[in-house]
Amino acid sequence: MDLVLRPQVRRGAKPVADVATTITELLHTEGVRSAWREVLDFVDDVRGSSRLGKAWLVADPPPLCGDTRFDAALAGIVEFLCNEAGIAAPSWTTEATRYVEPWWFVAGLPGYEAMALRDSPVELKRHGVFVNEGAFDRV
Repeated sequence: MDLVLRPQVRRGAKPVADVATTITELLHTEGVRSAWREVLDFVDDVRGSSRLGKAWLVADPPPLCGDTRFDAALAGIVEFLCNEAGIAAPSWTTEATRYVEPWWFVAGLPGYEAMALRDSPVELKRHGVFVNEGAFDRV
């Protein structure tokens, strides 16, 4: 028998490394929208976990997704969530492969870029990813 101890996380929460693997699969089978929903689910799962659970969920570096937009988004979101929780972001978030150029405006709607430039958390901006206000505020 193996006993595995793990911090309290939201039911069904997956570490960011598993999320990246799922995103890679979704990009090949269902597309960007489904992959982005996986990112939003991850945000909810981290926010719904204990402080130690948050650190555990983001600790291990995720494999690259094969889409630099999502590699950058995961790094920026992890930095954002860590700052929100008052914990140190893992060092993998600053690897050179975790930034995107040209910048990615997630909404992809003409005319929304200015608002995304204004509204995006600084942690995502650093990685070249821009979202509109309330992008991570789900009920």
